[in-house]
Amino acid sequence: MRHFSRAWILALLAATLVVWCAGAQTGQAQGYIFTPPVGWRLTAKPGNGRAAWVHADNEPYHQNLSIIERTYSGSLDSLTVRTVSEVRGALGNVQMGKAQHATVCGSHPSAYLTYAARVNGKPLLFEQMITVWGNMGFLATYTRLASQPSLSSARNSLTTMCGGLPAVGGPHNMRSGAPAAHPSPIASASPGPVVTTQPYSSAAPTVTPRLEP
Repeated sequence: MRHFSRAWILALLAATLVVWCAGAQTGQAQGYIFTPPVGWRLTAKPGNGRAAWVHADNEPYHQNLSIIERTYSGSLDSLTVRTVSEVRGALGNVQMGKAQHATVCGSHPSAYLTYAARVNGKPLLFEQMITVWGNMGFLATYTRLASQPSLSSARNSLTTMCGGLPAVGGPHNMRSGAPAAHPSPIASASPGPVVTTQPYSSAAPTVTPRLEP
């Protein structure tokens, strides 16, 4: 299972560095539904386990959203704990927030993570939703510079992940409903308080990041 987690994190880091616009396509991956914000540009076409979109602004670093999918047969909590461990291992200067329970696709269980780290010298802020559908694990990540504003449209997109769909076809009009009303910490995935350069925004109004010093 460690090999799975390592591949997961390496794919995430690759996605965060896809910051230059490459076309204006939009699309959906086969087997899951994800709704990026209106106007965001597709840079990595859904397929082969990953997809990515960037904000259509004029800044040197574009805020971005990425989706990574991997075969996984364990529990959501186990995947969350493993992901936190691998993030710490891959990013030596990372500041982790507390993992929280949340929901995606209306009421499907997920885990919400926040953390800050320097990647290639850039101070980045990450917000993530992790979820498991059948034998597949999914990681949706919103990444921005510490100096960039948090966009509610991007945070809300994190809650639109719907997996467990047929490889071809399926209910393409599925959209997320309200997230969990009372998220709670996940055991063993909360590394303690951190000091951040700016407040983190939540993936949804009812999901409160726990990053107080």
